[in-house]
Amino acid sequence: MPQKRFKKTSVVVATVLVFVLGAFAYVRYHYRGDTYSSVKAFAKEAIAKKDPSVCARILMEELRPDCYEQAAVALSDSTVCGIIRGKQGWADLCYVAVNKVTKDIALCEKPKEQVWKDVCYNDLGRSLQDFSVCDKIQTQQNKDWCYRDVSIAKQEVSLCEKIPNNENKNECYVGIAKAKGDIALCAKVSDVWKDVCYSVVAGTKKDASMCDTRVSDKKKTDYCYHQVALGSGDHGLCQKIVSADSKNECYAAVGEKQGDPATCRLAGAGYQRDSCIQRIAISKNDSSACDAMDSATKKNNCRMAVEDAH
Repeated sequence: MPQKRFKKTSVVVATVLVFVLGAFAYVRYHYRGDTYSSVKAFAKEAIAKKDPSVCARILMEELRPDCYEQAAVALSDSTVCGIIRGKQGWADLCYVAVNKVTKDIALCEKPKEQVWKDVCYNDLGRSLQDFSVCDKIQTQQNKDWCYRDVSIAKQEVSLCEKIPNNENKNECYVGIAKAKGDIALCAKVSDVWKDVCYSVVAGTKKDASMCDTRVSDKKKTDYCYHQVALGSGDHGLCQKIVSADSKNECYAAVGEKQGDPATCRLAGAGYQRDSCIQRIAISKNDSSACDAMDSATKKNNCRMAVEDAH
């Protein structure tokens, strides 16, 4: 008898507990959703009034940095970043975001943490295509990436020689070969990079025959067909890919680039297909594109993502 009573009591307690926790989760979810959604409204008001202090009215302090950052970027005013309190990384990230608009090299010294200074110089160096900005980066890996990206942007092969790291140097040559569609540049890369170089050039030239005649490692022909399909916009080439996962990646990549949800749907039933459709909907600010998804839940989540992004 006590055992039965204990079981009955346990069931009642468990039921009540589930109900209470469920109710708490519901309220917390919706309160948080409303709060996050309101950040955008506060930011719009702050920008319209040119008054960042509007962000201070947000009740949850951890949400204010996002509002301040949006206002700082829209108003091209880095002093707004100085208002941000809490973790230093928030203010540093704000300075980096503002500098993408102002392109002021002095602003890259504002972040407290070196990693964000490096990110700022990296972004600015690539944007201005200026090696002297890359030289200010402290971390060698980040400096190499900056040299690589500036070299590719300027399409100057000789600049790749400034890169001491061989992997980054190879990426530099491959990037320029892709931009120019120049297969001769593939001779400059290490042997393990040659098939990658041939593949990206094939994509630029929209020449699928190179996948069979140039790529020596047959395991990398999938990558080559992916590049040509992406470059030509011909999703039919994805069918030539052997790996199922790589084939789905190809359909999703081509679908997103072409802005075609129907092509996204060829990427099987899963994350790649759905994320492809959602990114198209967001980029076009068109929630009707979400209708290409299968379930009502996914469609609703997609529409919410479009609304939040704009």
